[in-house]
Amino acid sequence: MLARATDKPEGLEIALAIGRRALVNDRLDEALRWLVQARSLATEKTPVVAARIAFLLGAVYIGRDEEVAADAVLAWAEGILGREADSSADVLHLRALLAERRGDRDVAMALYREVLQRANVALTPMTRVLAMRNLAAMLAHARPRESVGLYAMALATLDADELDASTRCGIDNGMGYALLCSGDVDGARMKLDQASSEAKRVGAERVEVFANFNRSLVDELSGDLHAADARLRAVEADARRHDLDELAGWTRIRRAWLQLRAGSADAAAAALREAFATAPRTEHREAIATLSALIRLPDRLAASRAQLSALAAAYRKRDDALTDFTLTLWVAHADAASGRLATARRNVARACALGSERGFRLGTSWWSSEVVTVAREHAPAEFADFADRLLVAPSTPRPGPERHVVVSRDGTVTVDGQPLDESTWRQGRSGSGVLRRYFRALLSAYPAALARDELADLLWPESEGDKAVRNLYDATKDLRRVLVAMPGVQLRVTEQTYGLVLASSARVH
Repeated sequence: MLARATDKPEGLEIALAIGRRALVNDRLDEALRWLVQARSLATEKTPVVAARIAFLLGAVYIGRDEEVAADAVLAWAEGILGREADSSADVLHLRALLAERRGDRDVAMALYREVLQRANVALTPMTRVLAMRNLAAMLAHARPRESVGLYAMALATLDADELDASTRCGIDNGMGYALLCSGDVDGARMKLDQASSEAKRVGAERVEVFANFNRSLVDELSGDLHAADARLRAVEADARRHDLDELAGWTRIRRAWLQLRAGSADAAAAALREAFATAPRTEHREAIATLSALIRLPDRLAASRAQLSALAAAYRKRDDALTDFTLTLWVAHADAASGRLATARRNVARACALGSERGFRLGTSWWSSEVVTVAREHAPAEFADFADRLLVAPSTPRPGPERHVVVSRDGTVTVDGQPLDESTWRQGRSGSGVLRRYFRALLSAYPAALARDELADLLWPESEGDKAVRNLYDATKDLRRVLVAMPGVQLRVTEQTYGLVLASSARVH
């Protein structure tokens, strides 16, 4: 029926249905044409349908950066609905989209939550699904666990009510990113792979491009910088083909960041200059400023530190807690590098308090081994466990051939055939004897991990429980300093368990 009606719609409902179908299939110009026609057919006798048209048409205009047109559509719907506008989920939803567009996060989130409460008076249950999706997207950097839950409920509602499954890939993509924000890299990889496959199946090419961009973040945070760069190259080409200029710019920023992570600050700076030879888009300016400060950090410590601190405050003001968390750790790193240890400890404590409350284990932007190290070195006792659970990003590689480590069952270590220097074990205040026993305990359990309380009792059997755990936190910091001399050997702390992780260049003999 829809196919026969595409040339000459026979009424309001058909025009709306054709417009919505075009929107779902990413044919935005066609969707705009039919939704405008549907609007011309709507009257005060069809208020619920008018509200749905306003939401869909307004969303298209917002996506095209035509905020004035979206405002006009909202005013039209409010005129038709009168007093009923304040109880219409679709009208509230459009108000939320406009508030989010203008940067009014608190207003937008309050409106999204109200939409969820009033979705029973919407034209279809899809309003509830879309509101959950949009609220979840806003919460990804603020409260990722709640974001994941909303995406999960949106998918469950989609299936339970047998709604249009073509929206699934977009929700999968958002959920994958939220999982990454919560530190679940494996879960994010699975969900983003699903999003990419489903988008390909239903022909949602733009969703596939965004999913592949997010998959590049998973590649990076998994340590495969080469795969991340290759994927970003492909995403940039696809983004330009689909006129996704903002996304294309993000790929250039991310690729410059990967060059910095690979150890080439000069190449990163050159890539950034080449990508943004003219004035950048507003959406990119803070990211460019952040990356520029990180590139200059080793040579211009004070100036870069001030820039990063100002950027962290800007993100904090709009409740982008994840980026605030990451940049505050970078500020602490700059403090520690300049010898301002008390200030470094204060910034680490603030970042850890925020990260612990919000459920962060990594940052999706600007995450590196440096920020994890400063957190673990300077976290106060109450956040030591949180700092230990932070996920370690790949370190900046050092020039030279790969070094090979062999660890014997008795704890003897050789690096490239040479015994580890005895002085290596004299780190911090724990003492070399304690650190050797700690290392041998982990080695005995490898590849399994040991529970925190049992490990503390094993190493300090004469100490009370709380004191033994505090000793373990301090010894963990010291042992990590020892492991710096063993390339490819790491101590991983997850869910109050402690275990060794060995790269391919290290082995137990």
